[in-house]
Amino acid sequence: MVLMAVGIILMLAGAGSFFYGCFQNNDLGSQIESLFSKGIANPGDIWIYIGVTAFVIGIILTIAGAIKKYNEE
Repeated sequence: MVLMAVGIILMLAGAGSFFYGCFQNNDLGSQIESLFSKGIANPGDIWIYIGVTAFVIGIILTIAGAIKKYNEE
């Protein structure tokens, strides 16, 4: 149950960080362009990377918690 709660919190925080990073970059197109063409980091890039990482870890923890809960029953 704790894993699921932490996973959900991480997913919410990750989504918030992702959208904050997109807001910092003004739009997703400019962020993708800078990532692939120039290689220069925009101010919101780190927030986007943190958001995606936290969201993926949150999904993994939520699934692991659900599996653990199912196996205990």
